[in-house]
Amino acid sequence: MFILHAGLHKTGTTAIQSHLYHHAPANVHYLPWREPNHSDLAVLMFHDRPEEYWVFSREGRSAHDMQRWRGETMGRLEAALAAAVGKTQVLSAEWLAVAPIEAVLRLKEFFAAQAPFRVVLYLRPAEAYMASMAQQYIRTGTGDIRLVWPAYRQAVEKFDIVFGRDAVDLRIYRPEGVPGWDAVTDFCQATGLPRPAGRPSRENVGMGARHLALLLERRIAIGHAPRTPEETRADHRFLTELLKTPSPPFALHPDLVGAEVARHGEDLRWIEDRLGGIPMSRPQPPGADHVLFASTEDVLAYARRCRSETG
Repeated sequence: MFILHAGLHKTGTTAIQSHLYHHAPANVHYLPWREPNHSDLAVLMFHDRPEEYWVFSREGRSAHDMQRWRGETMGRLEAALAAAVGKTQVLSAEWLAVAPIEAVLRLKEFFAAQAPFRVVLYLRPAEAYMASMAQQYIRTGTGDIRLVWPAYRQAVEKFDIVFGRDAVDLRIYRPEGVPGWDAVTDFCQATGLPRPAGRPSRENVGMGARHLALLLERRIAIGHAPRTPEETRADHRFLTELLKTPSPPFALHPDLVGAEVARHGEDLRWIEDRLGGIPMSRPQPPGADHVLFASTEDVLAYARRCRSETG
């Protein structure tokens, strides 16, 4: 069997990938790669122009480099698959959720001998997804508040077409609503893999209002995302120390998020129909302790307030 875990982003993918990379059971072959996330591997293998992908572009790789690397990687993968006959093969790459259908077709062709296929995608309710992505973009270098829609149909429909609906398992990422729920345990239960001992730790720690505001202020002051290894290390040190400080939670203003949900009503209706009626717009009233942000200026104003309070 070949298990394809295709995200989406912000649905526990890092925790699932880390668990399988470091603790794969004896009967599971987690495809070898330079890191737990197979997204770069999938781009290298199945993208039309992998040299244009942001990771490889940042690494300065040319089209010639990528073609040579692709050939070498295909050879290594074929040898690894041959040495792991009888094991469950697993590839986990959230890039596939945004990949064109042509890339998914190439993937299916390359791994055809490993059939049957099982595709697993985690979906997050729209409001929670947008809030998580807003902080992720700032975390990785963006200098403003961005609302990123989950693009459910774009993510799901190509897998239905390529593998058939019966092979595609859509699961709801729900740590906010189910006490004790975690993505790693749910993934293992869904795929028939041995459950992890104990409760896996969360790989990505969420930011509070103060963290988000001071980090965004830093992003704007510097003027760009980290570009060099030294800048990346300095940025990591700043965020690590910042996350040690207390902060109230934040929420995106309901009017801001509600307008985005309304704008994508057709996509929302499509995924809810695909899920058999499960609602994927789940507005949560902000708690009394939440700091509401409706714009980038709101966040910067809160950063100034935080600095004035600490002197």
